[in-house]
Amino acid sequence: MTSSSAASYGKAVACLGCFLAEQQVQSDIASECFLENWLVYMSMKGLAYKTGLHYLDAISGLYRSVAGDGYAEVSDAFANAKAAARSLGQDGWTLADSEDDFARLVNTTRLSPRQEGELRLATDILLFSLLNNGMKLLDVAKLKRCDLQDFSEESQSVAERHTDARRRYVFPLGQSDRTARQLEDLVVRMVMRLFDYRGIKRLGGIQDTIRCYWAYAAGRCGASADAVVTALGCRPAGIPVFSLCRHAGCQSEVQSRFLSKAVSDLFVVNPLNWYAMRLRPGVRFDRLKQRVSEAGMPGPEMFYPCDEIARRVGKKLVYEEKPLLPDIVFFKSRVTDIQPLFGNIGDLAWCYRHNGSYASIPKAAMDRFQRAIGKFTPDYEVGPVGSIRLRKGDRVVVVGGPFAGYDGEVVNEPADDRNVVYRIVLWGGSYNIEWRVSDRRLIEKR
Repeated sequence: MTSSSAASYGKAVACLGCFLAEQQVQSDIASECFLENWLVYMSMKGLAYKTGLHYLDAISGLYRSVAGDGYAEVSDAFANAKAAARSLGQDGWTLADSEDDFARLVNTTRLSPRQEGELRLATDILLFSLLNNGMKLLDVAKLKRCDLQDFSEESQSVAERHTDARRRYVFPLGQSDRTARQLEDLVVRMVMRLFDYRGIKRLGGIQDTIRCYWAYAAGRCGASADAVVTALGCRPAGIPVFSLCRHAGCQSEVQSRFLSKAVSDLFVVNPLNWYAMRLRPGVRFDRLKQRVSEAGMPGPEMFYPCDEIARRVGKKLVYEEKPLLPDIVFFKSRVTDIQPLFGNIGDLAWCYRHNGSYASIPKAAMDRFQRAIGKFTPDYEVGPVGSIRLRKGDRVVVVGGPFAGYDGEVVNEPADDRNVVYRIVLWGGSYNIEWRVSDRRLIEKR
């Protein structure tokens, strides 16, 4: 190709590579399901309509050349996907800038426990719907206390703010005195007033608006378009580009549950968690750090454990760091910040996923891993601040590093609190070992 054509095709390949890294869609590249997912991904990423079609054409051309050489099956999927995108048009492709509205919605749901009166009631009805994949507002209004056992702990916590032993229904809406139509009108008006009061844009009818924001949240959690449509049971009309998903895949119950939990966490707390990424072949950690720095966005805390190796060069000792897991980088992030991060570094690394969502690492597992390798992140603590340090004669057990599992005894009294170095005698059967420990986290008092 000419240099200009090569650059153009290269951008299309890079975009496809980021999609594969972030979404990890399992279907074949020449399937309509795969291409529909990719088109929605490009729209949600803010790519222009003409750019999306150009990238689709470029990959289609590359695929045709491969198929022409006998390395792949000839497919009509590209032509069908392009026809669907053309029928959608520019207006249907462009996603309205909903980031500010989404931020207001999340802030509203997280402040729910602090609200009072009708404001709290309307917020919790909305939150209960969002915690359960955009559940119909009428179904939320008709919930009875005996139904709650079928819902998540978080949903039950929201409901318990309103339950009363003297009332069958969870939310106090006068259900016994209203027809289903009247009850639906009541909750719809309540939630609409809440949206208007909080300045949150409505994307069509209120029920579809809730589904749209749930879909937006699921996308922020790394879910593919077909996974979103499958979880919702419909294509949210307020985001027209989802109409491209005509061949939604089949999610397992476990995958749906994990996606629902990831979205629920976002509307309730969106905590900082540890995640793991894998560097692509030939990529070094320094290059990754440089890219994050150049992106002009706050980078996550990263953990790349290394051992210090000494080697003699002439008469000098030269120290160099050798990574314990050369292609694995741990990073601490909120789930909503992962997709923007990999939008900048997707060609250098990809994030581990589990059942369709980004795979957070439980704190206990991260702590065990750090103890095992004897390397620690700043948030690892051995006890409450101000806890008493070990004294001479204390019996200890080694919980990390090369002597993990050994018992021993502290044989010195550290001179000061700034430079604590413990000398430990480890009992090793027929002989003992003296070990100097400068990191308190490697040992625990017996």
